[in-house]
Amino acid sequence: MKIHENLLTLGKMNRPGIKLIEMLAVTLHWPEAPNQKPEDTRAWFESGKTYGSTHYIIGTDGKKLQTLPEDEVGYHIGSSQIDPVSKKIYTDKARALMPKDAFSGKINSQGYYITPNYYSIGIEMGHLNMFPGDFSEATLNSTAELCADILKRYRKTIDILVTHNEIVGWKDCPRLWVNNPALFFEFKNRVKNLM
Repeated sequence: MKIHENLLTLGKMNRPGIKLIEMLAVTLHWPEAPNQKPEDTRAWFESGKTYGSTHYIIGTDGKKLQTLPEDEVGYHIGSSQIDPVSKKIYTDKARALMPKDAFSGKINSQGYYITPNYYSIGIEMGHLNMFPGDFSEATLNSTAELCADILKRYRKTIDILVTHNEIVGWKDCPRLWVNNPALFFEFKNRVKNLM
């Protein structure tokens, strides 16, 4: 499996250099920019205009770009908004996957709040359009291959493969799967078959 590497520069807004506490989720995203190349998504993270980063970015052509080491924290599932279902910050599913520390508001030794980001690897998936947010077959195949590899290496099951929406509840990310959960179920079966 070919993975291109272009790690983000260490910096507070995108790559704090803090180690993951434990890998308990693989969280899938979309960049909300149709046909955006992985390098352009990386450049947005690198710009430091907002907190944001994921470990991998997959292009619509299937290219895999790694922007963070897997053992470092990325900023991809932090939230301060209330989940409309649980009425808490973060969903019940997030709370089932991760320990209480992820939601306690505790501060680590470097002065950062511990969040679900400390327990998840994030993957951005390039998409073809805004509505409905379709993925190319190349994106789906490449992402499934990467997810299967990560899950096998960490000895995890597809039960920890989640969408951004399943962690925060209020965000339609990735939009296609939020609006069509059956398609996400199909994707997880694709990953399972590769494992």
